[in-house]
Amino acid sequence: MSETLADRNQPRQPVGQLSSPGGQFPALIEGILPWQSVSLFSGASGVGKTALKAEWIARLLDGRSILGHRTHKPTSVFYLAADRPWVETYSEAFEAAGV
Repeated sequence: MSETLADRNQPRQPVGQLSSPGGQFPALIEGILPWQSVSLFSGASGVGKTALKAEWIARLLDGRSILGHRTHKPTSVFYLAADRPWVETYSEAFEAAGV
């Protein structure tokens, strides 16, 4: 079913309140990352995207807050990195974050 212009003008739930059908699963990060979502981080090389993602993943897996927002511990996290070799690019940041 496609969305109509009238549908687009309807009030939306704030991201932090988005949850699964029936409210069974709350947002992973209230106000930031809804349940069953895909996220994309982009920015210039060397600005800290990998360190930020590693820290957020560690916090999610431990159930700690992120930027003052409550989190809901997921059963798992899938991180796809296909642009560079893992060991040379990502492993240090993830190990430092405890992931």
